[in-house]
Amino acid sequence: MREAYEHGLSLGFGALSHLIYMMYLSADWPGLFRRPGTVRYLRRPGATPEQRLDDMIAVLHKLAAPQDGERKS
Repeated sequence: MREAYEHGLSLGFGALSHLIYMMYLSADWPGLFRRPGTVRYLRRPGATPEQRLDDMIAVLHKLAAPQDGERKS
């Protein structure tokens, strides 16, 4: 967890709530925040790493939600 926290700081995260969420995601998906594409996206100019993480979370929630016509189990 400490390694994920320190890596989050190196990516530019400042908000503790986002660092914690990033650590939870890292525990569930090891290496996610070390992937070159993820690092490139989070460091991309135009938004803060926190805003980009919020966008990633929104996409993950959308992908996990049942689509129209699908039955809930």
